Amino acid sequence: MIRISKVKYIVWKDIKDMVQSKYVLFSVLLMPIVFGAFLPLSSIFPLLGEDSNDSSGSDELDLGIKFTDNWDELNEIQKTVIILIELYNLFLILIPIILPTVLASDSFVGEKDRKTVVNILATPLSDEEIYLGKVLSTFLPTVLGLILAFSLYFGMVSYVTQQVLGTLYLLNINFFTQVFILGPLLGLGAINLMIWVSTRTSTTRDAQQLGSFITLVFMPLIGIFSFALFFNRALVFVFLVAIVVVDILLVRFGMSLLNREKWYSSV
Repeated sequence: MIRISKVKYIVWKDIKDMVQSKYVLFSVLLMPIVFGAFLPLSSIFPLLGEDSNDSSGSDELDLGIKFTDNWDELNEIQKTVIILIELYNLFLILIPIILPTVLASDSFVGEKDRKTVVNILATPLSDEEIYLGKVLSTFLPTVLGLILAFSLYFGMVSYVTQQVLGTLYLLNINFFTQVFILGPLLGLGAINLMIWVSTRTSTTRDAQQLGSFITLVFMPLIGIFSFALFFNRALVFVFLVAIVVVDILLVRFGMSLLNREKWYSSV
């Protein structure tokens, strides 16, 4: 039986350690600012100075996907704005996948570096409670980073689309599904894989290097999901259910792999 109070102990302990780490804080804040503010500010905002009054359709930017019902009636500037937005939407989903390479990579191997692993192993906690606490202590800051990026991104992009398109383009089910359902689900999977890596590496740097390869695994999944959003909504539902099942299996698998005696002997 997993005791929630014990899980909370691990969560708050790890979050306290993260707050005290300038490197972790810098990573959590920098990534949302880059993806949520810098990218739209540097590429979408300059399009505000272009003439978007010409309503004649342009075939130069047709990618085989009609992002809006009136796609053929939009001019080149309007289509460019929409294409950039759809591209940066994918970048936004990368945040809950990349952040765990910094946060979760430090979960277990970081305890060894800080010489605090013995304190955890000596506490009356089950292996399952330790593992679940490590997962949640990484998942919560990851979601906060995603929300920060979303807030910056949504505000800036909405201003541009209101000026160029005359509408708030991001107010659609596709965008919110990508950010608030797909993003956290993929992030949870990445966290479990990174924690598994952290238990089997000797330094945080080694864990982060292996984590970069884990990030690449999720790239095709984001592309497939985004493609399905425009062509097959039924496939989207199946895809999300499959990810939920995989996340549950990864959590259970991670709990079964954690062995404090073996971990203690590696210290």
